[in-house]
This record gives sequence, structure tokens and C-alpha cells, in this order.
Amino acid sequence: KVEISKIDLAEQRYTAELGLIVKYFWSQVALLELEKSLIGEQLFVSQENLLASEKRYQAGSIAQVDVDRVRMSHLENQRLYQQVDLKLQVAKQQLVNLWGGGSSQFQLFQSPNQLWALAANIEPSQDSQNNLLERSFQLDSLAQQANIQQLKAKARPQPTVTLGMNNTRSPEQSTDNQIRLGVEIPLNLFNRQQYGIKIAQAKQELSQRQQSFYRQQNQVDIETLMSELKGIRLQFKQLNDQQVPLAVQVQQKTLQGFRLGKFAVTDVQQATMQLQDVRLRKVELLKQAWQNSIEIQSLRLGLEPEQ
Repeated sequence: KVEISKIDLAEQRYTAELGLIVKYFWSQVALLELEKSLIGEQLFVSQENLLASEKRYQAGSIAQVDVDRVRMSHLENQRLYQQVDLKLQVAKQQLVNLWGGGSSQFQLFQSPNQLWALAANIEPSQDSQNNLLERSFQLDSLAQQANIQQLKAKARPQPTVTLGMNNTRSPEQSTDNQIRLGVEIPLNLFNRQQYGIKIAQAKQELSQRQQSFYRQQNQVDIETLMSELKGIRLQFKQLNDQQVPLAVQVQQKTLQGFRLGKFAVTDVQQATMQLQDVRLRKVELLKQAWQNSIEIQSLRLGLEPEQ
């Protein structure tokens, strides 16, 4: 029964690992789609900056070197867009490979708020019955208990029963037959199984101690990751609700002032870089939130996040 339970547990572990693998690759595709769209927006902003700087140059209000600096920033944004597009195609292919598909022409269309909600949507704390590693410790303990019972059974005296017949003949040529029944019960002065029982008991105690230590350490790790996730949530909310809209507003007003000749090229570039920075930081926070989420789910299932 213990061995059958171990096989069932191995199947459950395999299924749980597959679920986390699919969720991980799905999140990578969704996050890269979001990153690509944000860099695409940034590419549009740099294109507007380049057009505005070329018009100012044609009007004779700025130098050619200023236009070249804006063009360099625009080319860098093009490179970043191509880079993230390549990563996205690879991530899509990895996701498709999980079910043996061929076409990776699909889109998930997840907004930042949707991605955050999915990352933070962690099931309530699971008891030890759902933790696969704890159940493995329990099965090891049961296996050692069964081993101890088996060794104790072997240590019991094994009686020997003999059955026979005595055939005697007298001088008068008469025959006398007697049935003989014998029982031998050995006295075990030395228990040859005692060391095996002690070893099994030590292994059982070790398994119980490992389970206890693991439960405590696992809970500490989960609580730490949950605290980090709460901190990331506060940063993401502030970034998404306040900093990004403000950076967009500053960039647009700076570009408008640049077109009217009120600001220099460096002002536009600085405002554009600030906007790009807050946009990419939003993606990084989402990536960290998903990493924490998957690690928490792994620990609750008794799986190593590194695997």
C-alpha cells in the first residue's frame, strides 16, 4: 500500500510540475507582449521627437548634431523593439512546444492590471495534505514503520511441527504402529533483528524531524515571498496610477514646448528617457510579481522553485 501511494504521489507531483511549467511559459509570453507594446509606444514617441527636431533644424533653430542625437535615441528604441520581439517569438514557440503545436501566431492581450491580478491571485494557504514533499516524508515514515513491523515478525520464535509414525515389530512377528506428533519452539536468546529494528526506528525519527524542520522553513519562505509581493503591489500601484501618467504628461508638454522653441533637445530627451524608465520599471515589477507568485505556489506544493 505504501509503494502504491508513492507511485500515486509521483504522478501528482508530475502533474503539478506540468501545471507550473505551463503557467511560467504563459506568463513569459504575456509579459513580453506587454513589454513589446510599451516599447512600441516609446518608439512612436521617439519618432515624434525626431520629426520635431528635423523641423526645428530646417527652421535653423537647432544644429545638425542635435538632430543626430535624437536619431541615435530613436535607433536605439528600434533595436530594443526588435530585441523584445525576438524574445517574444522564442517564448511563444516554447509555449507551443509544450503541446506539440506548430503555429505560434497567437496573442494573449493581457493588460498590466490583468497581469497583476493573475499574479496576485494565489489560492489560500494549503494544508500539509496538499504539500507533496510533506506527504513524501509521511510515506517514508510509514514505510519505516512497516519495515519495523516486518523485522519484529521475523524476530518471533518459529515453532516447528513434526509428524511421523513409529513402526515396531515384536519377536512374535507382530507389528505395532504409533503416530508421533512433535512441536519444537526455539528460545531466541539473541534477537538477530534488533539492530535492523533500531536502524529503521532511527530512519523513521529522522524522516519525522525532516518533515517538522521542512514545514517550519517552508512557512518562513512563503511568508517572506508574500511580504515581498505586497511591497511590489504598492510600488506597482504607485507607478501605474501616478508616475506613468505624470511622465506621459511631462513628455508631451516638453515636446510641445520644443516644437514652439521653448525647450532644448536635451529637455525632450530627458523627458523621453524618464517616460521610458517608468514604463519599463512597470514591466520589471510585473515580472518580479510573477516570479514570486510561481515560487509561492511551488513551495506550497512542496516543489523546488529552481526546478
